[in-house]
Amino acid sequence: MSGAADEDVIQASHAESRCLVTLDLDFANPLRFKPADYSGIAVIRLSGRASYSELLAAVHTFAKAVESETIAGKLWIVEISRIRIYRPEDES
Repeated sequence: MSGAADEDVIQASHAESRCLVTLDLDFANPLRFKPADYSGIAVIRLSGRASYSELLAAVHTFAKAVESETIAGKLWIVEISRIRIYRPEDES
């Protein structure tokens, strides 16, 4: 779905009950894409000039976390060595 509108991408993942894993920082906005409405959103956040090895490290961080915690209904901001989790109960 390269080049598709953000709304089309999130709706396609929702229709298939899939978690969206993306580098697109637009999906990190919980006001625009309410995490509770989806099977999970993981935004991989890297430095501006990230290398392949940095991307691989962030994906590894994500893969390890998803083994022990569910992403459904949550927004994860994935960095190389940590994940910040936005939970629906954090909403006011």
